[in-house]
Amino acid sequence: MATFSQSDFNSKNYGSCRPTYKTILFEKIYNYHRDHKCEFTTALDIATGTGQVAEPLSNVFHKVYATDPSQTMLNSATKKSNIEYSIASAENLSNFANDSIDLITIAQALHWVNVEKFFAEAYRVLKPNGTLAIWGYVYIIIRGYPKATQMIEEWGTSKDKLATYWESGRRVVEDYYKGVKVPPNLFGKVKWEFYPTVKRQIEEDECVVEVKDPNMEATYTIDNLRMYLKTSSCYKNYMTKNPNSNDPVDELIDQIKEVEGWKDDQLLNVVWPTIFILASKRT
Repeated sequence: MATFSQSDFNSKNYGSCRPTYKTILFEKIYNYHRDHKCEFTTALDIATGTGQVAEPLSNVFHKVYATDPSQTMLNSATKKSNIEYSIASAENLSNFANDSIDLITIAQALHWVNVEKFFAEAYRVLKPNGTLAIWGYVYIIIRGYPKATQMIEEWGTSKDKLATYWESGRRVVEDYYKGVKVPPNLFGKVKWEFYPTVKRQIEEDECVVEVKDPNMEATYTIDNLRMYLKTSSCYKNYMTKNPNSNDPVDELIDQIKEVEGWKDDQLLNVVWPTIFILASKRT
């Protein structure tokens, strides 16, 4: 499993500037989990980063294990007595026994991993009927400001800007995991949810849930927006390769402020388009 958070990465900024997930998202996981008569004893959060998912899970599960390939990320992770952090990749969960975990989560990281190996390991580690929850998000929508929204997406997708500085799997999440297939021999009762609605061909024993409200939403200042964009891997990769160039995020923010007429104290209602998958281990 690859990671852009090397020893020089500012994990504290990442932890403070990355979006948090609304309570409704976790309630969807817990309701699905209850429907399959699963216990709330052990959870495993993969690619935990600084613990944005592990921390809320720890309020519900007796024990939360959280792994990440980057010690730099774990150094800034939320500390709680029932969260145990360790270095591991999504493709190798050898520290965990067969049939030992009730819930596995992986947020905004599936595009970093070998999905076939990950699904096989998740199946091995989960208890019978255990829940696998996967989600990711793409370029933000700033409500009421379609031009700013478009400029941010173009900043990340145009080859003459930062598109070539993303990790190779970035296209997977930009396509709303279109090429990802949850193995039907390993998992069943698969639910796909998109915000906004995305058309997708579904397989037998799968369903698509249409939602009108986002799983991720925040009120940002301009500085919040600036720092959020600076936590992206494309920005980190660009600055590493072009240390003497102008800062592309600062340039983008200045352009947006001019186009939209934003003042320094502008408040922004930001939402994230998301892909959300729930699946149950077959027995």
